[in-house]
Amino acid sequence: MDDANAMIAAHCGGGGFAITREGEALVGSTVVTEGANSVDAQTTEGAGQVQGHDNSKTVYATGSNWQVHYNCNDPRTVNMGLITRSRTEPSKLAWGAEIGGGAMIVAGHAIEENPDYRDTRSGTGTTVTGNAWLGMKLSPKFALGGGFGMSSIIAMPQWDYSDPPTTQEADSTALEFFATAKYAPAERVDIGVRVGLSMWDDEVRIDSAPFAAVQFGYRILDVGADSGVYVAAGVSSYFSSSLTNNVTPALLVGFH
Repeated sequence: MDDANAMIAAHCGGGGFAITREGEALVGSTVVTEGANSVDAQTTEGAGQVQGHDNSKTVYATGSNWQVHYNCNDPRTVNMGLITRSRTEPSKLAWGAEIGGGAMIVAGHAIEENPDYRDTRSGTGTTVTGNAWLGMKLSPKFALGGGFGMSSIIAMPQWDYSDPPTTQEADSTALEFFATAKYAPAERVDIGVRVGLSMWDDEVRIDSAPFAAVQFGYRILDVGADSGVYVAAGVSSYFSSSLTNNVTPALLVGFH
């Protein structure tokens, strides 16, 4: 039985298996019932005997062995964006959507300076964000995809100068298009990276800016066979001279 368990485990892989029944089973010749006045050519498997008989008879197999019947469990792949945690044939589709909020920390121009109109000044603005993406699983733990999202910076620190200098705060919104990579180092954990281009409204003096973001997430709830709810923490940055040096830490809630 130890050898049988080893062979079954090798066949089923990491998902494991469940034995449905086991026991002794007959093997050998097929069970045949023959009528009277017939010629019997199947008395014993491999014996090659041929004989006639007047009465009906039944021929049974003469051997037996122990048989084990089992089912392989569904594979348990991971995770967040790497969906399909319970399928016999794991899907190659990966997807996700999330919303979150944080703060944009800007290291811009000091209030004592005299920059151009609408140049960003030093300060912090509240941010809200959301995005969705679709991709393909290249392995049970790794996926690549792309998507779009939106980030809104509420009361972003900006500069509006006069004599004496004064400050102005305004909302700014960016539409983001990005490529993403997801890696799942553990069953409920994944790491995500997004790299893309942001298109800003007229509240800042830029039309577009590259951005990069990284996040770390943990699945807190399974929803159905293929999906779950997760929380994630991450940071992102926009690379623009108008936005100067900036970083946006955020907490996100997502669904895959």
